Amino acid sequence: METSGRSRFARRSGAAVISTVVLLIGLASCGDSDEATTAATETATAATPAEQAEAAPTTETVAPTSGPDDSPTTNATAAQPAAFPVTVTHPLGTTTIEERPTRIVTLTDGGGLSSLLSLGLQPVAFGQRTDPLVSWIADRIDADVETFDGDVTALNFELIAGYEPDLIIGQVGFLEEANFELVSQIAPTVATPDGWRDILRIVAEATGTVEVGATVRAATEQLIEDFDPGIDGPLPSLTFAVFGPEQFFVFNERSTIGMLMAEVGIGPLAAPIDNEFAPNVNVFSAEEVEAIDTDALILLDPFGGSPEAFEANPLTQSLPAVQADRVLFTDPIETRSLNFDSVLTVPINLEFLRSFYAELQQ
Repeated sequence: METSGRSRFARRSGAAVISTVVLLIGLASCGDSDEATTAATETATAATPAEQAEAAPTTETVAPTSGPDDSPTTNATAAQPAAFPVTVTHPLGTTTIEERPTRIVTLTDGGGLSSLLSLGLQPVAFGQRTDPLVSWIADRIDADVETFDGDVTALNFELIAGYEPDLIIGQVGFLEEANFELVSQIAPTVATPDGWRDILRIVAEATGTVEVGATVRAATEQLIEDFDPGIDGPLPSLTFAVFGPEQFFVFNERSTIGMLMAEVGIGPLAAPIDNEFAPNVNVFSAEEVEAIDTDALILLDPFGGSPEAFEANPLTQSLPAVQADRVLFTDPIETRSLNFDSVLTVPINLEFLRSFYAELQQ
C-alpha cells in the first residue's frame, strides 16, 4: 500500500535548507530551533524604521498590527521612552546597558532576531545560518542589514567588533560561559533561553521596548487563546516524526510544536523518553515503528530522505495513520517553522495545525 497522504496533503514547496537532522533537532528548543506551514510564504512585513517614524511620534507607542498570517508586528518607533541604564537578567547572568542601543548584532537568525523584528527594530548585522532566509525573517529584515556566517562554534570576534555594536544578542547553546565573557568585551551581551516569551522579554528589556513587547506578547497569546481546530468531537491524535534509514525520531511534549499544542489544548504529544540525542525527541530503531500508534502522522523532512526512508520500511504500511490515509510530508519551510521557537512562528504553526485539521475532514 502506498502512502497516498503525500499527494493528498501536498504543500507549496519551501525554500529553507537544513543539512542534518542534528541541526533540526539537537537545538530545536533553543529559539532557532534550529533547528517549516501553509502561511509561511505569506508572512507580514514589519514597518521599517522610516515608516515607524512617520507612523508615530517618538514619545508614543502604536498597537501591533497583523499581516496575512496574523503575525503580531508593531509600528512602534525604536525611540519608545524607557529609562536607561537598564540591567537585564538572563540565563548567563546580568548585563547592564547604559544607553538605548542603536547598533544591535544578533549572533544567529533565530529567536532573538525574530523578537527584535517583532518589536519593529532592525539589527545592523546578524549571523545567517539558513540560505535563503526563512520567510518570517526575510519579509521583515531591511535590505541594508549585513549578515555574517552564523556558525557560532567559530565566532569571528574581530568581524563582530567591526560592526561597532552597542548590544549583542545570542542564544544559550551558542553563547556559553566560555565565549560569553569574550563577546561581552565587544559590547553588552544578553543570552536568550528557550521559550518565545522569555526570548521576547529579554530582547524587549535590553532594547527599552518593554511596553511594545508586552503588547506583542498579548497579541500572540490572544491568537493561542482563539485557536479553534474546527473539528467537532474528539480530535485525531497527531505524531510528528523524522525518519532515517536506521532510526526515527518522534517529537515529544518538550518540542516546540509539542508545547504549542499543549497550550491550545490539543495533544498532548508523547512524554519524553531519556536518550543521548536530544530532550525534545524520543528515539527509536527502524524496527520499533509500531511505537507510532496515532490517528495522523506528520513527517518532517529536514535532510531530504525522510519520505523515502518511511516508504521503504515495510513495517510502516501497517500503521493506523497509513491505513487511514492520514500521513503528511512537510516541506522544508514547514519543517523549520514547526521546530522554530519564536514569537513570529507561533501564528504560522497555529495556521499549520488549523489547515491540517481542515484537510483531515475533506
